[in-house]
Amino acid sequence: MNILSHFRLNRSEIKDFLVCWSLALVSRLVFVISWTVLIVLAIDVFDLTIIPRLFIVYGLLTIFGFFLFKNFVSSKNRTLLIIGMSFLCSLALILSSYFFLSNFWIFASLLLFTLAVFWSQMKISKLLFFESLFSPSQSTRIFPLIESAETIGTVLAGILISVFSTFFELSSLLALSSILVLMNLPILLIFNDRSVSVPAKVISHSHAKHSRVKFNDILNYSGLTYLAIIILFQFAFFYVLEFQFLDFVSQFADHGHDDHSMAFDLGFFHMIIGGMTLVYQFFLASRVMNFLGVIKSLLLSPIIMIFSLISMFTNPGFLSLLFVKTNHDISDVTFLNAYHATFYSFKHSSRSYVMEFLEGVVKPLGMIISSFLIIFILEFLNLDMFLNVVSLLMLGIVTFATTKFSKDYLRSPKKALLKSKKLSTKLNAISILHQNPSYIDFQFLIKYLVAHPHLDKDLQLEILELFKKYADLDYLDELLGLLEYNYIDDVRIFDVISHILKNNIDQLRARPFTLNKLLNQARDLSVNGRSKRVLAEIYLFQAMLSSDIAVIELNLRNLTEIMDLQLFKDTYELFKLVDDDNVISFVNSLNLDKRTVFYELADLHLYYKSSKFNSLIYKNLNSSEVEVQLEALVLALNYDLSAMFDSVERFSSVTAKLLFSTYVDKPIAFSLSDLDYSKMRMVLSRLENQSFKSHLVSILELSLNNEYADYDNDKDLLETLLKAYHMLSARKEYFMVKDLL
Repeated sequence: MNILSHFRLNRSEIKDFLVCWSLALVSRLVFVISWTVLIVLAIDVFDLTIIPRLFIVYGLLTIFGFFLFKNFVSSKNRTLLIIGMSFLCSLALILSSYFFLSNFWIFASLLLFTLAVFWSQMKISKLLFFESLFSPSQSTRIFPLIESAETIGTVLAGILISVFSTFFELSSLLALSSILVLMNLPILLIFNDRSVSVPAKVISHSHAKHSRVKFNDILNYSGLTYLAIIILFQFAFFYVLEFQFLDFVSQFADHGHDDHSMAFDLGFFHMIIGGMTLVYQFFLASRVMNFLGVIKSLLLSPIIMIFSLISMFTNPGFLSLLFVKTNHDISDVTFLNAYHATFYSFKHSSRSYVMEFLEGVVKPLGMIISSFLIIFILEFLNLDMFLNVVSLLMLGIVTFATTKFSKDYLRSPKKALLKSKKLSTKLNAISILHQNPSYIDFQFLIKYLVAHPHLDKDLQLEILELFKKYADLDYLDELLGLLEYNYIDDVRIFDVISHILKNNIDQLRARPFTLNKLLNQARDLSVNGRSKRVLAEIYLFQAMLSSDIAVIELNLRNLTEIMDLQLFKDTYELFKLVDDDNVISFVNSLNLDKRTVFYELADLHLYYKSSKFNSLIYKNLNSSEVEVQLEALVLALNYDLSAMFDSVERFSSVTAKLLFSTYVDKPIAFSLSDLDYSKMRMVLSRLENQSFKSHLVSILELSLNNEYADYDNDKDLLETLLKAYHMLSARKEYFMVKDLL
């Protein structure tokens, strides 16, 4: 369970994750091994000048394959497509190995056609297959893990190439590839439709609900032109760099163009560069992406490469090129993650078409353009210097296009919120803002909330969630101003203000006048009792931040005067911010009814290591009232008081029995219909052990998948799913089901 928690995987997702990860690994192994053999033999038979011509043919065949299989890939069973393409790849690889020594042209033609058409279409089918298995919130956790298979595949391919090129003929690598690609069959046998998560099935029905997208329509999408330019020249630069790298490796290899020596060296460099990329991918990539946001992550790779290329001008040579190649492969991890994140700016029903267009047309066009430039430079100009100049120009275009694309991309949330009538499109706009918090226009969002009194409540909460996560003290005035509008959820506004105050305690210490202004505003609003929570929080913060005994005493007296049971429930967590166990004495002096605020009082006592409530917790574990028993059980689990309970039989509700059985790892049979969704949501919100909580969620998700495996678009079932996703706080799935309803 701890390992799964570390990788943010739930048990119900393991099978589908392993299927996808294994398919990605096999795909990468087959391509790197086969492509290396083709490149090495082509250079051995001719010379390095053949490489750009191979690139051109490969690019043209890839585009041909895209248009040949475009409708077929979009409409057929993707599992069968992967199996079919795997068989075709295997057969073609065996045939090409047969002609390896006897006829280079037949060998090269077969291998090029296999990789450009069959393998490329298998890759596109694989990506669409992955998308069909996971919901958006699952994919944000799982796809980066699946992508690690690509890097590991590169490292393993490097090892296999080095070993086989040392002891066997290179044709044996093609035979190995033909066997490896057939590994897709047993991998897919592990997969079955029942293992697909219910969220993914909901999404498939959501797609069916929308009209079919025509290929020509996607060319008119806002922002796609600049994104296509970014991908075109980023990958054009990659193939120029790849050519330079092959040139140096061919010179570095023993005996000039000896194929075995060059294959060994390429395999060795795949291992070294892939290993360093893997370290970055596991430990830094997601942090860098979260810190920079999508647009800055797109810019990171070209900017790093511009500086790396400039360093080559001052210090040319193989080590400098190896440095540039390593920098590219590492920074490209962040670039690709950001590139995939940009798909959220397009309609959900169109994303697969956009991805097919960029992967099947734009990327190979980049290969073709770079190859013609290489041929021209080889014929007429100084090779090294002009290739670097061309690379710098390409990266400059990528940087310029990214800045232009950013305007469309960052403008798309506002455009969607103002013009779209679909809730799903507006929620998608919020997702883009979550990916780029530094670009959120909070003033616009304030005006938007005020101007739309009939706004969907869930969308309103999602907008306020942006304030909760990313706003600072400067927006407290505007948030308090929202309380004047009775159609905006005041409870959530208070929650947002409280969160901002808690997250900015150090800044509050340096801004006493801001706190005083906020206090006066809260007092002005307190005539109707709606701002008592804010008032209580400010009194407590002023007491915490002051070193003056008189000020502390005054604020605590004010706090005592306005304190009531509901206010204590709303604000008790703030007392945990004080590193002073004498806070318990103050709380006890409030003389609150222990039964009404049992959970809150007990939680504070346990937090400050007081055992005063232990006997009451033990007593409540035997209570006949479900809510009382659940509160006691959550406290016992959070503070590891497992000695208080010994058997699942002491619990009266299925919800409590499930909680206990999960804790002791002795699962019980239950039905989702037996659970009280609101109480389970309360439990999940209060559980503090994230590993245990993740395990409980995976059990609930697994039950959801098993009970509704034979999903159909039934309204009653959708209502049940809506409640279940609300219970699990699965926000994206919740909104998709709501969209269907």
